[in-house]
Amino acid sequence: GGSPEAGAAARRRQTESERFGIGSFVYTARRPFHPARLLSSALAGTWPGVLRTKGFFWLATRHDVMGIWHSAGGAWQAEPGGVWAASDASGGWAPGWDAAWGDRCQQIVWIGIGMDEAAIRAMLDGCLLSDAEMALGPDGWAAFEDELPPWDVIAADEGRDEDEDGDEDGAGGRLRA
Repeated sequence: GGSPEAGAAARRRQTESERFGIGSFVYTARRPFHPARLLSSALAGTWPGVLRTKGFFWLATRHDVMGIWHSAGGAWQAEPGGVWAASDASGGWAPGWDAAWGDRCQQIVWIGIGMDEAAIRAMLDGCLLSDAEMALGPDGWAAFEDELPPWDVIAADEGRDEDEDGDEDGAGGRLRA
């Protein structure tokens, strides 16, 4: 044993994550997502146990623009986060810089209860470009089907000015996850 007071103190120190079984992981990759596969696979399905996701992503058809990824309560939203440093002539080397692609990558935090991390990683990996698609390069990627809402990069760069569709983020659209 131990005293009842010591046990109570230990329970108070237990984090909410431990108490409620909340876990998290970070998905990272150095290839862009194919927009059609992202839409038909990752965004069309359900994510059992997922409470929230957040991070940034690289979409092949929007090679120069960093996507900001958010989801909560089953609603997924993407918006432009500005240009990648590798796309900006004034940009320089950043931590984690890749010789071929600069700072472009996927980095998405997944938070939930009882998530199937392996299944989520496999789903996202299936949305990445294949070796053959990577070989096409950005000019070839521009021809890929992309039915995601357009991004207003100017609004993103100017600090979330209200745009013509009335939202304040310049994203112009939300999708259900």
